[in-house]
Amino acid sequence: MIYPLAFGDLLVTNEWVEWHLHKFLDGTFVTRMTRLQRFDVIGVAVILWNASLKENPAGTLPDDDELLADKAKVKDLDVWREMRPLVLHDWVPARVLDPETGEYLGGKLCHVSARGGLGLLAQIAKRTATRKSAKAAGRETQRLATMRSRVKTKMKGMGKARFSENADLVASVTKWLDENSLFVNDENILAGLETLHNIPRVVGFGRGADS
Repeated sequence: MIYPLAFGDLLVTNEWVEWHLHKFLDGTFVTRMTRLQRFDVIGVAVILWNASLKENPAGTLPDDDELLADKAKVKDLDVWREMRPLVLHDWVPARVLDPETGEYLGGKLCHVSARGGLGLLAQIAKRTATRKSAKAAGRETQRLATMRSRVKTKMKGMGKARFSENADLVASVTKWLDENSLFVNDENILAGLETLHNIPRVVGFGRGADS
């Protein structure tokens, strides 16, 4: 199965995720394990489900018994191997996109539904990662908007009011400062104007005194 998240889609800083208690309690996994009186399997599965949300990408597990036993807190590898078919009954090999190479890599497992689609855990990971990315994008947009406003205000104070009213010019200088990790100050703004627009490094005297 092709996993919907790529390497780098992480939830390691999340303190919580959505949960569906009715789907869990009334689902086939808990029903089957309860019938078998394998409450140990339920416990280990829940540990691994939580561990998977800390994996890269979120919602996957490594397809390696030693790593799985360690994440499941099962010290005896033989005990883990006996439990594995039950604990990972609804998990299948997954291929995950490596954004750096564009290749899909194996070595991972993901949760699937009885019909072969994404399982509940994979769906939760996907939704949570998507929301997290959207929030991060929103914060980045707000950060750059604040930075543009500071650049515009600085330009006015430097006597370059005419330039400050040019939205494209302000945006380009802001982007240049941000990409070069430079502070928003007179010297750096002048450097940006000169580098990007061939505007000489001359500070006007008094507001509105464009050079």
